[in-house]
Amino acid sequence: MIRFLGQRIFVLLIRLILVFAILSVVIELSYGVFGGSEVHVWQMDFTAPVEPSLMLTGHGGWESVLEPVANSSLVIGITWGVVLLTGYSWGILTARIQRFPFRNLIVLPWLVFACVPGFWWVIQVAIYSYFEWERPGFANEIVVESGPDLMRWWNAVVVAAPLIVLGVAVQIRAVNARIQKESVLPFVRGLYQSGYSNREIFYQNILRRLSGDLVHLSDRTLPLILGGLIFVEAAFRYEGMGNFLLRSLEVSYFPGILVAGLWMAGIIGIVALIREIMVHSLTSD
Repeated sequence: MIRFLGQRIFVLLIRLILVFAILSVVIELSYGVFGGSEVHVWQMDFTAPVEPSLMLTGHGGWESVLEPVANSSLVIGITWGVVLLTGYSWGILTARIQRFPFRNLIVLPWLVFACVPGFWWVIQVAIYSYFEWERPGFANEIVVESGPDLMRWWNAVVVAAPLIVLGVAVQIRAVNARIQKESVLPFVRGLYQSGYSNREIFYQNILRRLSGDLVHLSDRTLPLILGGLIFVEAAFRYEGMGNFLLRSLEVSYFPGILVAGLWMAGIIGIVALIREIMVHSLTSD
């Protein structure tokens, strides 16, 4: 197990190095070669006019990125947790009741959500917040000076809501499709003919055989969530890494783009590492 863990950590480091190299090449080509910028990606001591909240050098230093990282991490934690809990439970449920005529009534709410693109959901909520709350986002929100910061959690939940809708729909579909694919294999028919009940076949055979494959699906929605995070934070003016990335792109602030890209790649890599460890534990003899 220790050897396997060391190998996977080494692979994670290689992936992060490759992401850094690819991002550097893309930024240099986009801004330096095709954009005609006189500033190059390797000039980390950025001298162009940049708002203080983006600066990673000089006064404040790396502290400017700590709050966006904490805010976005809270949103991702809420989103991914709900997606996993709901996606697996409803995905298994929809596969379990596939033979019953009323199954469509149970999955109808998520089928409706799955037909609504997450981006348009964000736009509708942002418009509602502008006209009903008279503000387009959380830029001028009340600051909690004492006691638990429930407002911060509320803001994170509101930002996470459209991402949850999008992620849950994808996770349910992935889990359900994998179980349905296993349910039509010849061994299932043999178990039916041998006298096993539907419950025994589903829970004691199909799900047990699919434990490793289902864990493999745990991080499938994470890149989708991180991609949607950029648009959601911009729509709600939420001070997170997605918004940090967009503002860095607007002013061509290369250090900010690299840090945001590496942060997203790091989250995907760490979650993939945890998933690989879990799969190895379930499938190893």
